[in-house]
Amino acid sequence: HVINQAAGTINSANGPIAFTAEAAAGGGITQQGGAIITAGTGAITIDSNDAAISLSGAITSTNTGTALTIQDATTVAFAGTITISHAAGDMKLGDAVAGVISGAISQTAGTITVVDSLTIVANSTVSLSQSGNDFGSVTASGPTLGDLDLRDTNALTLTSIVTTNGSVTVISGGTLTVTAVTAVGAGEDVALTANGGTSDIVVDAVTAPDTVTLTAGDEVKEAADNDAAVDVTGATLDLNAAGGIGTASVQMEISATTLTADTTTGAVNLKNIRSAN
Repeated sequence: HVINQAAGTINSANGPIAFTAEAAAGGGITQQGGAIITAGTGAITIDSNDAAISLSGAITSTNTGTALTIQDATTVAFAGTITISHAAGDMKLGDAVAGVISGAISQTAGTITVVDSLTIVANSTVSLSQSGNDFGSVTASGPTLGDLDLRDTNALTLTSIVTTNGSVTVISGGTLTVTAVTAVGAGEDVALTANGGTSDIVVDAVTAPDTVTLTAGDEVKEAADNDAAVDVTGATLDLNAAGGIGTASVQMEISATTLTADTTTGAVNLKNIRSAN
């Protein structure tokens, strides 16, 4: 009832690899540290039939589509190295049809590299918080998605993140492009940080019921479309950017009752839709 890769290498020589655990109590899929799964240009699917998945070895694929799918699991624990290296290679954590990740997704060691996009469909907390991670873009949702915590060593695009009852925390080592991030639930927050002296936070839509904190090494600014829609919504906004917040030609639209905005050398250009203190 249990799949356990204790050591060695599973190599498909450019063909697909699929692991499916038997649907029985006590099942699950485990990859021990030092074990390797490599599919070349093939895709990899790991399906535990509603049991736990633990991955502590190395998994690699150069597939040009969905290179790695991990689905139908109670929990997923990462402690190894995952590398999806093709420019069009994607990774899926959970699937709305084949099976969401019903419990916590965690990472205690290792790195996850996905050059194109990571899609998460989960019903609990997600913590992919190792500093060496590198995701091209991230989409996350789920009927009961909780707190989401991501770390990325380079630039990152948050395409669409919607929690059901949780906060969102993201730290990137480069520019953070935010298409849509929404935290849902009383008292939930969004905290986004782009580290590095030339790193911006480029915002289209960020929403939280409580506090939104944006901290950039250079600028916090609106996406290039310069529309009239509100860019940042929260009861309290805390905006921090060394190089400025908004620009003279493209003001950021905000909606807040309490606002703090700090810069080092730049100006602050905001248009508040709701009165601030």
